[in-house]
Amino acid sequence: MRRLAAMKSCVPGSVPAGASVRERESGTRSPSSTGRPRRSMTARRRCYVVRRPFPLTSAGLGRNVPLPGRRYIMKRWMVLGLMMMLAGPALADPTADARGVEEAFARACGAGDLKGVMALYADDAIAVWPGQGAEAKGKADIEKMAAALCKKGSGTQFALKSLEALPLGDAHIVTVAHWEGTVAGPGGRRVTTEVRSTEVLVKQDGAWRYLVDHASIGQPRPRQAAAARRGRRMR
Repeated sequence: MRRLAAMKSCVPGSVPAGASVRERESGTRSPSSTGRPRRSMTARRRCYVVRRPFPLTSAGLGRNVPLPGRRYIMKRWMVLGLMMMLAGPALADPTADARGVEEAFARACGAGDLKGVMALYADDAIAVWPGQGAEAKGKADIEKMAAALCKKGSGTQFALKSLEALPLGDAHIVTVAHWEGTVAGPGGRRVTTEVRSTEVLVKQDGAWRYLVDHASIGQPRPRQAAAARRGRRMR
């Protein structure tokens, strides 16, 4: 579809094909019998209207605006890409970020990698673990508790069973997790318990770390407790 624009031109000569013609007389005036000047027909000028197509525009058919150039389109795409990059943190998955930290702790502790465990804690972190007096503030104190729990060859294992994560802004995540922990008990017998943890993660230098690490041992269900008591009586 094209919108036609009219251009008026008055030139002597023939009329282009398809042009609408209006003739106008011009020349010197000579007096007539009535005293009024008479127009001389010695010269004629033909006026015609040439209709030329307007291109389609980004604004539709109503305005004669040129289509955007390649540089303009590239600039628009660059701005869109920058906006998506800035929106990246908002689109991140807090559950996936938290799961990465939890699973890294389980791997490092199970392998007796104390350095790997401590790399997951912020310098001013606070840890509260099961057991009387198992509380620590700062990496130096937390390392003492971790050294006792994550001994190499002790067979300590943690399996993450469930995890819920709630973002608090762009730099903090609150988690609630359920674990199955297996440690060496008396006589070398392996003991498996249910562990619950509530933690606060903080993002520092592009990595997520524990800021608050609280873990507790869940109470056994009534049937499990009764079965355990019966087992102790039979021994």
